[in-house]
Amino acid sequence: MTLRILPPFLMVMAMTACSRADHEQEEAASPAQPEPAPDVAVSAAETTEHGGHQYSFGQPGDTTAATRTVTVTGGDDFKFHPAHLTVKTGETIHFSVKNTGVLPHEFMLGDAASQKKHAEMMKQMPGMVHADPNMLTLQPGEEKALIWKFTNAGKVEFACHVPGHYEAGMRGVVDVAD
Repeated sequence: MTLRILPPFLMVMAMTACSRADHEQEEAASPAQPEPAPDVAVSAAETTEHGGHQYSFGQPGDTTAATRTVTVTGGDDFKFHPAHLTVKTGETIHFSVKNTGVLPHEFMLGDAASQKKHAEMMKQMPGMVHADPNMLTLQPGEEKALIWKFTNAGKVEFACHVPGHYEAGMRGVVDVAD
């Protein structure tokens, strides 16, 4: 009796595995299509969309358009250095962010609403690794780059939302001036 049940079970498993493999090969073979450029200009006050993400505080920048590099360090003193900087509207900044501590940290650019939303997410998934263009996950001693174009005047926050780090003071502000 076991012999009659086992072969159909194995056939179903093999068919499922082949189906998944074929689907994954199709996805790998078809290159990602770039999003078409918008037909109308977006005003600075509107939200910027990039790669499915929308940002009210700017957009991912092009490395070649960066007007300056700002080195930001963050460590186990739960502070970013510098914790404040000023940029001009339209300026693209190359952030070189280094974790000088022995604990993991993150660097997230965002407005107050996105910071609050991300903080709640980090409480639910504290080990989350980031792949968004406005966020970096940094292991001890690691240094990474984040390129950002600031498109709207106002305040943009940067913060670490590893549980307890923001509350300990690991945050800063970018003043975006006209």
